[in-house]
Amino acid sequence: MYLRGVVEEPRYSQDLDNLREQYPQIDEVQRRISWELSRIPRAGEPLEGAPDFRFFTTAPFEDVPTFLILYDFDEENVYLRSIAQKPKQS
Repeated sequence: MYLRGVVEEPRYSQDLDNLREQYPQIDEVQRRISWELSRIPRAGEPLEGAPDFRFFTTAPFEDVPTFLILYDFDEENVYLRSIAQKPKQS
């Protein structure tokens, strides 16, 4: 199995740091994101109008809600660009 590297871009790292204050378990979610996308970088949905970028949706975990991850990838790495809580659907 081929695994790509996972690179946290500065904005992503900053967003993740901010989320740690509210969600101490976010590091476990981050490990799951990295594992899944390093194995299957096409797991997310292509962004409409910019198909080189994708959205990956996390599963809720303990007290951590669902998040959307904006990312792209090449042959070597997955680049995590942004993380935000998925808006609740009404």
